[in-house]
Amino acid sequence: MSSKDRYGKFRKKHFTFFLEETVAYLGRYFGYKILPRVRETKLMENALMIFKHTEKGYAIEYDYGQFKETFGKYDFETQKYYVVAITAHEMRHYYQHRQMDTKAPKESADTIALWRKNEKNPVWLEDGYSLSEYCLQPLEVDAVLFEYTFAAKMFDVLLLKLIRDEEHLAALEKLYIAYHGKTDRDLFGKRVRKLLRQRRK
Repeated sequence: MSSKDRYGKFRKKHFTFFLEETVAYLGRYFGYKILPRVRETKLMENALMIFKHTEKGYAIEYDYGQFKETFGKYDFETQKYYVVAITAHEMRHYYQHRQMDTKAPKESADTIALWRKNEKNPVWLEDGYSLSEYCLQPLEVDAVLFEYTFAAKMFDVLLLKLIRDEEHLAALEKLYIAYHGKTDRDLFGKRVRKLLRQRRK
């Protein structure tokens, strides 16, 4: 099926396929055989997908209706990109929690301490915090950085809708440098900042 034939025909079966494939792929990538359960539910307004960690285990919940409301106007490929990226974000949360739960984490002690502190004192929109404050907390910055760079490497696209503003981009770049020792101009350079400003006009 050509890209032209698929345009505007992204269905629920495609959504669940790319979601489940991304969960499986990143489970292998992170080195975990136990994967979060995937289930559909009705989420609060503007929430498309969430990661849950309870006594019963790990789960990723999604609201297909809200995904279609947000991305349904886009073509097949773009909807695919966002399903994969958003799933990567939630799988990064899964990774974060697995890292915090293990006695031998792959991440540095400082990173684990920062994540644990954030987990104990999370920022929630329903508690009156701004979207910017929510996006800039350590667990979220790390998850957004992962989904942003994952989509760029997997599909060679910049999903700027994942980035709130230039302050958010700066926080992502700072974390990227902490992980890699240097920045990436293709992900954070002047061209990206210009595109981000244009998107917000």
